[in-house]
Amino acid sequence: MTLIEKSHEKIKIAIVDDHEMVREGFADLLELTGNWFVMISCASYAEAIEQFSKNHINIAVVDISLPDKSGLDLALFLKQQYPHIKVIIVSMHGQHHFIRQALDNGVFGYVSKQAAATELVSAVSTVLKGENFLSDEIKNTIEYYNASSDNELIQHLTSRELDVFKLIAMGNNPKQIAKSLNVDPKTIFTHRTNIYNKLNIKSSFEALKYAISIGIIPLEVLSN
Repeated sequence: MTLIEKSHEKIKIAIVDDHEMVREGFADLLELTGNWFVMISCASYAEAIEQFSKNHINIAVVDISLPDKSGLDLALFLKQQYPHIKVIIVSMHGQHHFIRQALDNGVFGYVSKQAAATELVSAVSTVLKGENFLSDEIKNTIEYYNASSDNELIQHLTSRELDVFKLIAMGNNPKQIAKSLNVDPKTIFTHRTNIYNKLNIKSSFEALKYAISIGIIPLEVLSN
């Protein structure tokens, strides 16, 4: 029996977004169904994990950009600690690497924030049936990405190699990356060799050019 079939029970929802107006808008939208109840509304990762420990939740609607940690980190935490909670990401970030990491972290849905007003209810309904939901904009990003020969190469990277690649492209050396990821520098050198071989690149500058070409690093990060 899926969650949506338990019509005698209220579906309990959590909304995690650092903008109060967004949380209130989503809550009003979702509670119009009559059978959904927003039990948790919070603005940060820390506040969310505290609330999840105290309340039984069915669905978590989570933004990526939180003030303390990423909503993607929260999605992974929920997958590991509360696997019964189905996570839907609602975010302005529509780049493929965000989508890929979200799916790797176990989310059931990914909705573009621009389309949330029209697609969020459908996303929750779909996820409650045990199915995945991707908004049209997110589907288009995935299709475009998969059609690109450059992007085909990066799909060969493991999740850890992708993390290392992004740090290399942003100008970090192996020792800095090792410290950031709390691993031995030798491990980073090994990852770097594998990354360069898989992507057919030879330097951190080429890594940067490659990252920009596929949109894996937002330009605003480079301008800071």
